[in-house]
Amino acid sequence: MPHYSIDDIRGILELLERHSSETLEDESTEFKEFVDAAAIQSALRDLAEDVSALANKKGGVIVIGIRDGKHVTRGHWSDQLVGAPEYDLVQLKERILDKLQPRIDLTVVRLVHLQKAFLVLRVPHRQDTLVGTTSGRYLIRVGRSNRGLSPHEITNLIKSQTAFDWSGEALDVEPSHALDPGALRAALHEFRKRRKIESIPTTGKFLEAIGATKNGQLTKGGLLFLGREDAIQSHLGHIEYRFSWRTTSGAFIVNDVWHGCTWWAIERAKGHFDRCNTYYHFEHEGRKHSAPILDPSAFHEAFLNALVHRDYSTDGMITISFIGDRITITSPGGFYGGVTADNIALHEPRHRNKALARSLMIYNQVDRAGAGVPRMNLASLKYGRKLPVFKEVFGNVEVTMQAHLVREPVFLLAMANEKKCGLPELLILNAVCETGFVCLLDLARELGKVVGDPWEALSQAIRRVPGIEQCATEAGPFLRVNAEWLTFFKVSRFFDAHANGDHLALYKYVRNHGAATAAELASVLGYANATQAASVLRNVPYLTRTPKVRPSMWQLKEG
Repeated sequence: MPHYSIDDIRGILELLERHSSETLEDESTEFKEFVDAAAIQSALRDLAEDVSALANKKGGVIVIGIRDGKHVTRGHWSDQLVGAPEYDLVQLKERILDKLQPRIDLTVVRLVHLQKAFLVLRVPHRQDTLVGTTSGRYLIRVGRSNRGLSPHEITNLIKSQTAFDWSGEALDVEPSHALDPGALRAALHEFRKRRKIESIPTTGKFLEAIGATKNGQLTKGGLLFLGREDAIQSHLGHIEYRFSWRTTSGAFIVNDVWHGCTWWAIERAKGHFDRCNTYYHFEHEGRKHSAPILDPSAFHEAFLNALVHRDYSTDGMITISFIGDRITITSPGGFYGGVTADNIALHEPRHRNKALARSLMIYNQVDRAGAGVPRMNLASLKYGRKLPVFKEVFGNVEVTMQAHLVREPVFLLAMANEKKCGLPELLILNAVCETGFVCLLDLARELGKVVGDPWEALSQAIRRVPGIEQCATEAGPFLRVNAEWLTFFKVSRFFDAHANGDHLALYKYVRNHGAATAAELASVLGYANATQAASVLRNVPYLTRTPKVRPSMWQLKEG
């Protein structure tokens, strides 16, 4: 959310001395002009709508005392700063808040600039609710204007609020009539086992302890977790699961569609997965090894992600599709809480259904720290498979993972160095296996999807991965398999480059310093002066020269 300090607002007023107000208004900034206090009084409803629109977008500021730029002579932009009429700040705030529901933490201050007073309304972004007017309007800021929200948009925006929890809402239903006796017994037994409880707690205390009830009332998450199929359908809607396993020719081996509670859904899906998850066997240096075509922990994390993040307020089906060399899990509802397909491995965890997630955390089904996606990544890479691919398709979230034979060199090194092999090390192993080399720039871009500082992670990982070395060509820096390890990595041809060549030294210097002059790089390259170095640097494809800077600075193209 934009946070406007007094200095920020002074900066806006200074900009208005040189630029049209029309160019400075945006989705978080609004300017107003009123001739007198009566004009402000007449516009209170409009001001309330402006506040509603800003609060529902990302917050912002309204500055009163600014004339529209189209009404001043071009170039005389300081004429826009007309100032605001006298108006009691407390009254202005209260009269606007009286027209909003709910009331928000609106601040109103007076600011003097160029000996003129301006009224500034700072509007916070509400992440727990939508802000409407008492007349029933809900608005949102779009560009430099406001527009009303449709009922469908209101529903979707409420669902996207981080404080909204569908699964935490209470139901007017007796738990004993709605819960599945078998699931309840199994969950209670597992709870006692995990907590090492000798005595049997009452059903009421147990349900409160796992978050299935709130003050004795069954929640939607509790019903979903342990409820009977008919009760779930009656109170929550048509919630389905599907597991399909097909051959590459399209013939179904498993095609199971079912309803019911989450407790049994996890067991049923795992049973189907175990049936179709065969093992790959191979021998290396006289020792026999076995590896699954898909890691069970990767499947578990992906399926549990689908359960806790799906949108249960709409009918739909969580599907697991296993065909050929891939498995795809689809969950109704788009990404939530700022998470996207691009940042899912780095974003802090956001649970759409918090109450359901808490229940699953108690049974260690869901990780409290949001480590599910990193574990999926590790569980794929250690077998020589690609990273899981997340997509949003027609309002559903899909994750697809490879499921095929193991790349033996990666698996052997990952198992032998299990405590040392994190995501950077495994990405390196996967990149050089069977190819013999990888461009460091490409590797850093791939690693940037899953770690915060890819270059630092790479610099540490390179020292821990056996059988590789740094080298460089005119195209840039590379990692390659050294000659003694070619057979192990199943590489047929040695990548010919200079292990300690000029380009490696050049790349390392610019990478470490961020940017360098031609004079500095002349000594790195062994040239007598900057002119000679510059003629070479202009032809280096991974470097770029900063424009309009003297002396010219050279930096990496990827920034």
